[in-house]
Amino acid sequence: QTSQNGCKKILQKEPLSSLPHEFENEIMKDKAKKLSANYSEYRKVPGDGSCFYRSFIYSYCTLVSCC
Repeated sequence: QTSQNGCKKILQKEPLSSLPHEFENEIMKDKAKKLSANYSEYRKVPGDGSCFYRSFIYSYCTLVSCC
């Protein structure tokens, strides 16, 4: 799905190993690396004011549809 300006609202899955490279702060890099203990992939959601709600609902719907 795309927004009014043509940007995608929820992007494709990416390997979690690429997440630490997104940060310059070492603390955030370490936290991103710790996520790989429980997760293997993530999706980027562009920040537009509704990104939390969109990502939460998308994740919930994905979880429900898998069961």
